[in-house]
Amino acid sequence: MTDDICGAETVSGEPCQNPAESCPWHNVEDAPDTGRKSLLEKNSDLIDRVSDRLAAGDTVAEACAEVEGITERLYYQWRARAEEDGGVFKQFLQETTRARKGAGRKDRAELERAIRESMDTRTWYKLHMKQYGDQYGDEEMDMRDESDTLTVESEVVEYERIEN
Repeated sequence: MTDDICGAETVSGEPCQNPAESCPWHNVEDAPDTGRKSLLEKNSDLIDRVSDRLAAGDTVAEACAEVEGITERLYYQWRARAEEDGGVFKQFLQETTRARKGAGRKDRAELERAIRESMDTRTWYKLHMKQYGDQYGDEEMDMRDESDTLTVESEVVEYERIEN
């Protein structure tokens, strides 16, 4: 090994012929990034575009359909990479979460307005207990569950016909 070349063993078993001080493959501190960048890493404007659609009330599927190049699968993959990879993925997770929560607050406000106008006290009670039931200190009163969905059950009455 001379001082002019790297000399590290390559995959083929031959000594590396790159300059010793600037070999991009064997100088670990300056090793090049060999992985492909994701669409999000190449274009961080996608964060705002997707978040804006979600904040406007679009579902994830609708937002992905409106933003070119993004699928639902990519959306969830990018969110999953936030903790491990950080950077733009963490920003994507934070912004899309903020947008969805904001849209959810708007939806709840609209639902509450509609409930008040229609004087639908049963639905109002269910919504209230789902949101605030834990504050009453009675586990039976706490109607919240782990999901973010509100299920409205239909009232079906079954009866037997009595013949005289």
